[in-house]
Amino acid sequence: MKEIAKEQFFERYDMAYCQGLSTFGALNESFIRHIIDHSEKLLEKRGEIIFSEGQHAESFYILIDGSVCLYWGSRHREKKINTLG
Repeated sequence: MKEIAKEQFFERYDMAYCQGLSTFGALNESFIRHIIDHSEKLLEKRGEIIFSEGQHAESFYILIDGSVCLYWGSRHREKKINTLG
């Protein structure tokens, strides 16, 4: 997991791209900037686990690019239940 700065985020994704996402689509530009300014921006590697079943939730994720696979069960007997993104 690698954190990126706000400037790096906007080099990758301009405001038009963000406004086109379903999460941000109904929000105005200043509110989207507020969310991005006050959030951690993370780049995840393929296959990296971002949370596990039973883990206490302290935050939430907004998927900007790519996809996330959701699995249920233990590491050796897991079942893919959905793909988001």
